[in-house]
Amino acid sequence: MSRLDELMPNASVKGILPNGLVTVVSVQWHGSEALQLTYRTPEGMVANELL
Repeated sequence: MSRLDELMPNASVKGILPNGLVTVVSVQWHGSEALQLTYRTPEGMVANELL
């Protein structure tokens, strides 16, 4: 995915972690240009990233 507005729950995303896919849990926008991404790793760990 190349655009932040394309991030949706249950989507698989490459590039958040250096070595694998993550699954989007939720997306919370902060204004129109930043978002907090909550994701699950293949190991089941849940984490957040500000993009």
